Amino acid sequence: MAIFFSYDFHLYRMEKTMLTRNFQVTIPKKIRNQLGLKLGDELRIHAEDGKIVMEPLDEIAWEESPSFLPDNFEKVQEHLRRDASERFRRLGISG
Repeated sequence: MAIFFSYDFHLYRMEKTMLTRNFQVTIPKKIRNQLGLKLGDELRIHAEDGKIVMEPLDEIAWEESPSFLPDNFEKVQEHLRRDASERFRRLGISG
C-alpha cells in the first residue's frame, strides 16, 4: 500500500527506509535521482518539529556563508584541537 499526500497541487509518494544496526539509513534511489545526489555528497541533517530533516549541502553557499569567520580559522581550529588533546592527556582521558 502506497501512502500519498498532496501539497501545492502535486502528488508525492512517500518512500520508506530503515535504520541499520549502526543507525545508518539508505536514501531511496528515486529520491537520490530526484535530488541529483551522488556518492560522497554531503547532507545537512537536523531535527525539526519531531522530524528528521536532511538537505543537500550547497557547497557554494556553504563556502560563502562563513564570512564572519577570521581568515585564519583553520589555524584557530587546529590550536583548539591541540589544546583539548593536551588537556585530555593531562586528565588521563584518551580519545
